[in-house]
Amino acid sequence: MLRPRCSFRYVAVLLVTEHHLHVVRVRLAGNRREPMAGAEAVEYAWRVERRQVAWVRNRTDVRHGTHEVGFVDGSWVTFAFTVGGYGPVVETFPRRLRYTDPIS
Repeated sequence: MLRPRCSFRYVAVLLVTEHHLHVVRVRLAGNRREPMAGAEAVEYAWRVERRQVAWVRNRTDVRHGTHEVGFVDGSWVTFAFTVGGYGPVVETFPRRLRYTDPIS
């Protein structure tokens, strides 16, 4: 997973809209040792148009909540959903693969 070099803690959030997939970083609240000053609370990280998604593959054989998303250019990325309830997000994609299915 790519992580930015920064001195604060954050959570990466996947946002799925009708036309795009977005990843934003949401900064976690600071404390006395890690103050909030110096960074935005939400920072844009990545975006792709949904029409560029070729397939989504369930990889819970590797780790619960893990999915791979393949793009029309042949590249792919792994998303790890760390909380439950990701099913409706995955179901919005028309081509869903099992981990045993070949990528074509």
